Amino acid sequence: MNQFRAILAVLTLLLALPAWSSASERPKYSLRYSVEFRPESGSAAVEIRTQRDTGRLVALDLAMPADVYSQVSGDGSVVHNGERVTWTPPKEGGALRYSVVIDHQRADGAFDARITPDWVIVRGDRLFPPAKVRATKNSVSRAQLHVKLPKGWDDVETPFTKITGGDFAVANPTRKFDRPVGWIAAGKLTSSRETIFDCKVTLTAPKGERSDKVAAIAMMREALPVMLQAFEKLPDKLLIVRSGDPMWRGGLSAPGSLWLHADRPLLSENGTSPLLHELTHVITGVRGGPKDDWIAEGLAEFYSLEIGRRAGLISAARFARSIKMATRLGEKVETLRATQSQRDRTRKAVALFAALDTELRANGSNIDALTRLLMRREVVTLEQLRIDAKKLQGKPSALLASVK
Repeated sequence: MNQFRAILAVLTLLLALPAWSSASERPKYSLRYSVEFRPESGSAAVEIRTQRDTGRLVALDLAMPADVYSQVSGDGSVVHNGERVTWTPPKEGGALRYSVVIDHQRADGAFDARITPDWVIVRGDRLFPPAKVRATKNSVSRAQLHVKLPKGWDDVETPFTKITGGDFAVANPTRKFDRPVGWIAAGKLTSSRETIFDCKVTLTAPKGERSDKVAAIAMMREALPVMLQAFEKLPDKLLIVRSGDPMWRGGLSAPGSLWLHADRPLLSENGTSPLLHELTHVITGVRGGPKDDWIAEGLAEFYSLEIGRRAGLISAARFARSIKMATRLGEKVETLRATQSQRDRTRKAVALFAALDTELRANGSNIDALTRLLMRREVVTLEQLRIDAKKLQGKPSALLASVK
């Protein structure tokens, strides 16, 4: 009888649980992001529309500096507070509308967002800025992106799944609030597509621009299977955007996508690869803490060599020479810890990760296992790196203990 009562109590508790105890049945509300590019004014007209369902969006507190975002209006309440805007939509839903300046120049004068009469290249997080979100308890969003092109423009590429025409599904299973933050390219483009290990790869560039699409796809055919083995995941869809000057002469990653200047080599003479470096950022998502940018940058640069070696893109001898050079050039750097990791600081980090791999292997693990642990963290600090290394080898890392 006691056993029967215990079973009955458990069944009663299960029946009493709310419907959202299953992740797929949590309360939901809809989001529809719309962007209309306006090259004649160098801007885009943007709308964020929400509609109530079993849950609802209560408010958005958005970072919107006035030199970038203007003409902000919306249904419900719109409150300006310095460089932030708080939008409280009506309970049944409504829309927030604003204009955003596309062009953005870095300190060296090069652009990392640009609109011309023929094309636009921009990250979604410029169009749809970061926001603090309030929603009804346990609610999650279902989001779509709609892109309206000017007359004469014929293509739009995003890292999101196309539904039809200019509509895309925006989903991030790790977050309650979906926001289209990857790279977006639109206009008169030329694109190549390939599916590699179920990863749908798109390489795009403005028409007439150099992009090395065939070489890049050939390289990824060798590298992506190796990266899947190392990181145990690949994105469902991957967008690579390239263009020349006056765009920034570097590489920049974003969720499911990356930017690489047309003049940047796919594989450098020293064995490193800007393409594999940015791919490592995209796939692992590892980000360093405020003083630990060297973790993300050093790991990405190390893997640009290591993946190249494993995939047969560079020889073991070239790999060894590159690590030796990184060790020598990094010796004059006193500390790895800094807000930004560049040049010799990153090289010092590369040498450290190479040595850390050796240390881990001597204790029955390896750098891949460590990286997969780091991938579970939103931001990685030196202390967390030490904790995860200790977890794998059963004792503190002698190498990481000396890092300052």
